[in-house]
Amino acid sequence: MDESSKALEQAAASISVSALTGAKQAKLNSLLAILAVSIIGLVLAWLISRSVIKLLGGEPAEAAAAVRAIAAGDLTMNIAVSAGDDTSLLANLQQMKESLVNIISQV
Repeated sequence: MDESSKALEQAAASISVSALTGAKQAKLNSLLAILAVSIIGLVLAWLISRSVIKLLGGEPAEAAAAVRAIAAGDLTMNIAVSAGDDTSLLANLQQMKESLVNIISQV
């Protein structure tokens, strides 16, 4: 009975070590997965923000200030537009402002 007890203890110890090793590996895999998902999320957020800024033609605060100024009738403000940009919101606001100035000057 002594030999069988020792064999059982050794088998239990082996299973325990194996379980701990598996748990450590699972924990490491989980941490790596969280890290990978976080990095992917940050990259996607950066790409989306770049896309939005490109569509606006600048920072959202700049676009909002330009819209507020034109809505208030201030056609003297300078709207900064990148060279070659003719599709962004700020570029279109600049074109609208120039058209309004042109129309008002003809009246």
